[in-house]
Amino acid sequence: MSTEPAWYEQDHDVVVIGGGPAGSTAATYLAMRGHKVLLLERESGPRHRVGESLLPSMMPILDDFGLIEEVEALGFQKKTGGTFIWGKSREPWDVLFSNNPFLPYPHAYHVDREVFDALLLDHAQRRGVVVCQSVTVTDPIMEGDRVVGVRCIDKAAGNVERQVRS
Repeated sequence: MSTEPAWYEQDHDVVVIGGGPAGSTAATYLAMRGHKVLLLERESGPRHRVGESLLPSMMPILDDFGLIEEVEALGFQKKTGGTFIWGKSREPWDVLFSNNPFLPYPHAYHVDREVFDALLLDHAQRRGVVVCQSVTVTDPIMEGDRVVGVRCIDKAAGNVERQVRS
């Protein structure tokens, strides 16, 4: 039997709501800076999402996390640019990532969101983020004008109401 307190009884510096790419990335960066982070995700994953076409600006984040080799090993389609029809003209125009000296990488990936989201969430956990799925945040806990925690429903425990303070 574990003597470690349950996730809702632990001290956390930060509570991140949502385990998609933005939440996982924010939580990971905070953990990398030494913060105790709790990430609460409403669903239990992995869950199906339509694929997503990443931009080269995502590549430095994957590099920071040491995930480029893992992403490449997953076999996602590498993309070197895009074609757009946008604005008043119906004329297509191309963007080649290698032609922009401000982009740190000449490519990005088209990812399977279910797989990519799981990769980022698992990585957050490996970096020390406490990840709890099937938890729906319902309200902030306020002290004056400051948020000091959240109220949530722990669906994994049979819809138990919990409070988490940070």
